[in-house]
Amino acid sequence: MSSKTLSKHLKRNAILTAGLVIAAPAAIASTQWVGTADYKLAPGAAGDEGPAIGPFDSYDFAPGAAMIKFTPNSATSGTVEGWYQSYVRSHDLGFVAVSNGSLGSTYELTAVAHFFGNYSNSIDGNTQSVDNMTGDVALYFDTTPDHSFINDTGFSDVNSQRILWGSINSGNGSLFKGTGGQELTLNFAGAASGSDQAVYSPNTIGGADAFFSITTKGLQSVNFNSVQGHADGQKFVSDGYMQLTAVPVPTAVWLFGSGLLGLLSTGKRKKITG
Repeated sequence: MSSKTLSKHLKRNAILTAGLVIAAPAAIASTQWVGTADYKLAPGAAGDEGPAIGPFDSYDFAPGAAMIKFTPNSATSGTVEGWYQSYVRSHDLGFVAVSNGSLGSTYELTAVAHFFGNYSNSIDGNTQSVDNMTGDVALYFDTTPDHSFINDTGFSDVNSQRILWGSINSGNGSLFKGTGGQELTLNFAGAASGSDQAVYSPNTIGGADAFFSITTKGLQSVNFNSVQGHADGQKFVSDGYMQLTAVPVPTAVWLFGSGLLGLLSTGKRKKITG
């Protein structure tokens, strides 16, 4: 089994678990969206994006970059702020990739998120619990596939057009400091604000269930120094998956789960400046 297939299998199980444990009431109110996306109809499209893609129900993200900043308010608690960015590597139907047309050659889709929260330390100091998460997330279309992790560019620049977006209004997780590195898991829930109705058919996307899974040892690292211009935090790598839902009511809810594996070479925690 390839590392990509294994990663997708883990994300599938994680999404199913997150949907059952974190927000079962929201899941009951929603149905899974299945449709097509015609990126020739996206704002600023050049017309060389190829035929509509689909049917599909999910976006599979490539390993991405996250910068997480922990700011202590006392010896036992503080605040968390984080930035995440990656790109879509495939459209999936039932966790199986469909034909992606010209994705990655004549255009790209990138994902960006910004979130906040609070944390508290465990008695032994090895775990930090995170809660009260808020923030926003968006998916961008760009006719120039020019994203760069090392240069921190091309994810939501002036040439990118937002085609799917939403807000984060709750969430929780934990940071575990073990031997050889640190491991952060986060689960986000939020309301879908909108999508480009010209791109998606049917135009009934009401939200998404997404999981940014803990990267495995076999997953390649992402080389970066900053995320969305921020470099004053801890660096993490995340692998993600977004399953779209159709909820034709204003109270549409979507979930985001995030498991991030720290890119630390030792078990010592990196010192964070305020």
